[in-house]
Amino acid sequence: MNLETIRKDIEKIDQEIINLLAKRFNLAKQTRQFKKQAEDLSREKEVLDYLTKLAKEYKLSFEFIEKLYKLIFTESKKLQD
Repeated sequence: MNLETIRKDIEKIDQEIINLLAKRFNLAKQTRQFKKQAEDLSREKEVLDYLTKLAKEYKLSFEFIEKLYKLIFTESKKLQD
């Protein structure tokens, strides 16, 4: 494997990430019809608890995952307003 191949693989993964974020945000918009308000702190905690377990399994920094998902939650709430 060389640098060019690695970069192409990273670009493919980045495309997948963007695609998955778009799908997630679309689903987040759809959830609004079932909720009284966009913010649901108990659900956010539930998701972060689940992600803590995943982060450990994949040996990822929970601090990074928490920051990332807090940004995702913020954007999701904006889309639901």
